[in-house]
Amino acid sequence: MKKIKISETAVFIIGSLGIALLGADFPPPLGFWKIIVVISLVALIQWYYLDWLLERINSKKAY
Repeated sequence: MKKIKISETAVFIIGSLGIALLGADFPPPLGFWKIIVVISLVALIQWYYLDWLLERINSKKAY
């Protein structure tokens, strides 16, 4: 389960930053660090939510 969390979070961070960089001017403006902070916070929230979700999925019994 830990591999799922790590790969999901890594793909989310890389994908989100990639999309943000594609939409930004080149070079990115000085305020771009704020976007990086927001993406990191969302990834952290997602990490804990995914932990809760995977735990809940594993605890369900097949009917």
